[in-house]
Amino acid sequence: MNMRKALQVNHDGTLAEIDLDKGGDGVFSVLRALQRAVKGNVECFDVSDQTTMWSNEEGKYQAGLEYNPYATAMWREAFGMSRHQPDADFIMGPVVLTGTPDDEGETRGITVPQRARLKSLVALYAEDLPASPLPIL
Repeated sequence: MNMRKALQVNHDGTLAEIDLDKGGDGVFSVLRALQRAVKGNVECFDVSDQTTMWSNEEGKYQAGLEYNPYATAMWREAFGMSRHQPDADFIMGPVVLTGTPDDEGETRGITVPQRARLKSLVALYAEDLPASPLPIL
């Protein structure tokens, strides 16, 4: 069986490939893999015509999650905002990047070329990250 792969983007820019099918019980294995990776309930949005970003639905309210400038930059650009727009929304905690759903609504993994492109994009963001919207206490 060909495992569906996804790319986890952590707050510090480190990346990890994850298997969406680990556990082998269909759609619930995908949901569980996504929830483990984002450390809670998931929400998703398409950041391109081929890529879906999954984040922690309650990331701003959940203790222990850190501001993710890489995911924030990708999200802002996908919705036509500047990476540096000070009053724009932001993302906390790790995110997972997958392919967009297929015609039956099933989450697709990302392809090898997509992984390479997304890894390059994260490296590019490292050169010019948006400032943290969080107050320094």
